[in-house]
Parts: sequence; structure tokens; C-alpha cells
Amino acid sequence: MDLDAIYKLVETEYKVIQSEKVVICVAPISGESYPEITVKLTFNKVSNHYVLYEVVRGKEYKVDVFSDEYNSVLALYIFSKSKLEVRKYDVNVENEIEGARLLKLCAKDSQNPFR
Repeated sequence: MDLDAIYKLVETEYKVIQSEKVVICVAPISGESYPEITVKLTFNKVSNHYVLYEVVRGKEYKVDVFSDEYNSVLALYIFSKSKLEVRKYDVNVENEIEGARLLKLCAKDSQNPFR
């Protein structure tokens, strides 16, 4: 995947709330106007210095520093996936796990010769 494709992926999956020559900042698409958590990438293409930040309620936390644009934008996408997407709770998965436990217990009981 080339650099332009990664930028397009970021733009389609997240709301780009700031995009300038030296910074790109993204938030969840379905989020409010002033999201509590955003992900920001600052860059200096001349010196090849790219810094990824997590921004929580306006306070910036440095996540990592990169020396090339490709890896920094890829990190922006991956980190945004982990921080900005809401994980949906699936009751069916819990039921399947519980059912598998019961099957395992039943299988152990049926193999007991002293039953």
C-alpha cells in the first residue's frame, strides 16, 4: 500500500479536524464537534521528524517519534484504530464461550467411569 492510499484510508475512516502543512489531527467520524480524544501527527518533512500524539481533553501525550512519513502515517492510522473506535459488546460471543465451557464439563463427566 502506498502513502497516498494510507492517507485516503485515514480520510475515509476518520474525521480530519485539522490538516495543514505541519500537522494532521483526526477524530471519530460519528463523534461530537469537540471530541475528548483525538490523534495528532506533526511533521517536519525537511528534517524527517514525525511525532504522533494522543490528545485527551486538549492535553497532548507523545506516543512515538518517526523518521519517515510512510511509517508515521501508518502509525497514525493504526493508533487511531485502537484509540478512536468503539468496540461493540457482542452477547452472542459470551454465550458461545459459556456453551463451550458447559460442553467441556459435560464431556469430562461422561468419561468418568465411576459415575
